[in-house]
Amino acid sequence: TVEGSRIVQIATAPEWVGVCPQCGQKSSRSKGWVTTRPRDVQVGPDRPLLVWRKRKWLCTNISCVREVFIESTPGVPSRARVTPRAKV
Repeated sequence: TVEGSRIVQIATAPEWVGVCPQCGQKSSRSKGWVTTRPRDVQVGPDRPLLVWRKRKWLCTNISCVREVFIESTPGVPSRARVTPRAKV
């Protein structure tokens, strides 16, 4: 950026793409995209700007109570505004 910060584009690892956090079943029905910008730890003189474009999914397991979910990982859970390592 103009201020000297780095922009880091994040992609979901293949093993987490489309996996329902409630039942663990992998979905194949995408419902669209969302972009999140969780804050992370400072690295050197700047704080990298994280940009994670992830998919919104429909859970295809009929016995699952969760109908729609957004990709997440154990390292950055759903609705996280700050990465877990930045909270330490």
